[in-house]
Parts: sequence; C-alpha cells; structure tokens
Amino acid sequence: VLHSFFVVNVLHSMAIPSIWIIHESYTSREYLSMLPEYQHKNFHNAFHQAVNVVFGSSALPTLYKECLDDVNFLVIHPAIPEKFSSEYGNTDLRRRCRKEYDIPESCILVLTVGAFEPYKNQKLLVEAAKLVHEDGICFFLVGGNPESVYQQSIAENIRTNNLDDKVMIIPEVADVVPFYLAADIFAFTSIWDTYPLVVLE
Repeated sequence: VLHSFFVVNVLHSMAIPSIWIIHESYTSREYLSMLPEYQHKNFHNAFHQAVNVVFGSSALPTLYKECLDDVNFLVIHPAIPEKFSSEYGNTDLRRRCRKEYDIPESCILVLTVGAFEPYKNQKLLVEAAKLVHEDGICFFLVGGNPESVYQQSIAENIRTNNLDDKVMIIPEVADVVPFYLAADIFAFTSIWDTYPLVVLE
C-alpha cells in the first residue's frame, strides 16, 4: 500500500530487494498533500527503489504516472476464487447458510461483510434496524472480532435497543460465499474504502 513507501526506502538502504504492491485509489498529488513536505522525495524515490511496483488495476498507473519514469511496474488483476462464480441464487448454498443460522426462508436478510473498524461503519445498519419495525427483516454483520472495541460498542447498542433478534454479529469466517448467496440485500457501509474486497466478491 502507499503508506509502506518508507519500508521500501529502508529496505533499499539495506540492499534488500522489495516488491511494492499498490491498490489505493488516491492520485499521487492527493497522497502527497497528506504527507509532510520532507517525505515527498522519499515517496517518489520508493517507486525507483522497489525491484517491482505492482498495481492491482490497469487504471492505477495513470494515477502515479509522474512517479513512473523508467520504473519497472506490473499490473496484476486480483483473482477471486472460483467459488464466487457460483450461479447467482444457488439454492443449496442459500438453504445451507439459512439453516445453520436459523434464518427462515421468508426472512429478508440484509448483509454487510468486513472487519469491525469505525471506517467500515457497521453501526449504520444498527441505526437502520432501529427504524425498521416490520417483522421478517434481519441484519447480518459478518467479520466480527470480539476484541474490537468498535464491535463491543456496536454489540452494546444492539443490546440496549433490544435488537438481538434482528441484528446478528457473525465472527470472521473463511468462507463468506454462503452469506452472500443467503442474503437478499448487500449493504456497503464504509465511509471510505480504497479497494474493498467485498465489492469484488
């Protein structure tokens, strides 16, 4: 990521080769505006000090074109596991997930997936759940980590508002495909997110 440019600098000073993988969507000018001026040269140098600069999208090199003179860079498109190409509406996976979590077939399931961090903004769905008074609508927040202070505040909000039967925090799981296929609505709640895996999924 862009924030690791200083690691590329350090490794270069130690004669250790590095590959720098970039997937942010800031322009170089926007990113430089966030850095103190004395770091600008280090940022530009990192593009030349890495053995390879790797971009996760064909659009990204144009955002850094003023940094890429004579730079060895590649574009590698992210690979999504084949299981994500399952036919939309796969009823077996949908049934399996719904059965595991006791979700009735008639229930409208609203899903968000992501690490519990404030910028992921899962609390937005809890606020939405407070406004939904109809039965048969539930909210799954997948990606839980009980050690997250942010998650603990969300869990407290759920308890305080008696939403335990409507909003469920699901721990981080290796296989999220069944959740996508079980859901009726996917909600992307992030305040900002430069390269969200869930959108690719």
